[in-house]
Amino acid sequence: MLAANIAVARMLDARRVPFLRRIHGDPDVLKMNNFQQFCQGLGLSLQKPQSRHELQSLIKGLAGKPEERAVNYALLRSMRQAEYSPEETGHYALAEEEYCHFTSPIRRYPDLTIHRLVDQLARRGGVRAPDANVLFELGRHCSFTERRAERAERELIRIKMLRYMSSRIGEEMDAFITGVESFGMFCQGIQIPAEGMLHLSALSDDF
Repeated sequence: MLAANIAVARMLDARRVPFLRRIHGDPDVLKMNNFQQFCQGLGLSLQKPQSRHELQSLIKGLAGKPEERAVNYALLRSMRQAEYSPEETGHYALAEEEYCHFTSPIRRYPDLTIHRLVDQLARRGGVRAPDANVLFELGRHCSFTERRAERAERELIRIKMLRYMSSRIGEEMDAFITGVESFGMFCQGIQIPAEGMLHLSALSDDF
């Protein structure tokens, strides 16, 4: 599926057809420096936080270890969000210059725009190039609606989780730490992905 997305993007790019790409910009330097400090606090070595090769080595080296989930979570939060745009900025996380969402079955409107272009090429051998301004506006709209859908999904999961956990008050469960602040720690359950904050005042037996 990933190979298909890349192949179609390369094909359209080779024909100089403007299309709605899936782009992922380089991560913010400050956030990656904070991620580096987070890793160093765990005793992990990360010399160049902007290096894809070093980040991949770090993640692979933590596979199956207790720190794996916390580091993966912290890295994910340090990355920019991917979006839709006709800009040729590439996809940082995939290390690909050309990438689009072509996957089937169609589950996003941007997928449909790519299917239409491919259909024109297959039927006519050519394509009517979309207007660049229209593509930019469409990309902004699709990125916005994607974020909105993700927020709605997260909110629904949170509501369902709260209802489920309301009958388990008082139970103890293992969790991994996803963040540390001066006032406490953010945790996520291992068996049940419930999230919460453990306040510093609750750590009466551990300093």
